Amino acid sequence: MSGIHRGAVAIVGAAETDELGSLPGMSMLDLHANAALNALRDAGLTVADVDGIITAGPMAMEVSDYLGIVPRYLDGTMVGGGSFMLHVRHAAAAIASGAADVVLITHGESGRSRVGMPPWNRTSSSLPGQFEMPYGALAPYSTFTLPALRFLHDRGMDIRDLAEPVVAQREWAQRNPRALKKEPITVEEVMAASPVAYPFTKDMCCVVTDGGGALVVVSAERAADLPSASRAVYLQGSGESAESPLISQMDGVSSFRGL
Repeated sequence: MSGIHRGAVAIVGAAETDELGSLPGMSMLDLHANAALNALRDAGLTVADVDGIITAGPMAMEVSDYLGIVPRYLDGTMVGGGSFMLHVRHAAAAIASGAADVVLITHGESGRSRVGMPPWNRTSSSLPGQFEMPYGALAPYSTFTLPALRFLHDRGMDIRDLAEPVVAQREWAQRNPRALKKEPITVEEVMAASPVAYPFTKDMCCVVTDGGGALVVVSAERAADLPSASRAVYLQGSGESAESPLISQMDGVSSFRGL
């Protein structure tokens, strides 16, 4: 895998959807496509240049068909929210092996409006369905409660330390015109917000939105010839790993090896 590292592969385009927030007029695939076209424009490329598609959520072939692309390379690896970090490594490997020249990594989620989204479903026959969901462990905010508490304990920290990043995020959000939550907040207000799953309160949890993003990955040689060459980001190293889908079966409750 040495050919994918040490600057041999570059990210030459990156973009989000035109809008973020509540977008009931756009489906999940619309969001993928909008972000993809924006990223290609950022790279100085077009849909006709793309021969590799990587995504998680919908099937990669759904995205390629929606964009009118007949790819040489497809990848639909899904390992949760961190999938897209693995995707950069996979794109680099595809380019280094000659399986693709221009790889488009797309994400889109109608998280708030739920337009075109598959129903959330984890059957009782799955491992989490058998051993965690019956006890209320349904999502990250309820499955990572014990790991978060152990993290705080091991470092001599308390719940106030979970609230302080929220305060800092709001301060930075005031400088970002695309941010959804810009109102200043105090540590006390974060801690007093509606409890979700101890020790997390509502303001500690992710904002659910409609939106998406995309990356364009090419070889370093190809990157040098593009108008985005001066902004290219070169891959120096990467790695991936996976652990049990059950939080209760992690080797260490305060350290997750996955990704």
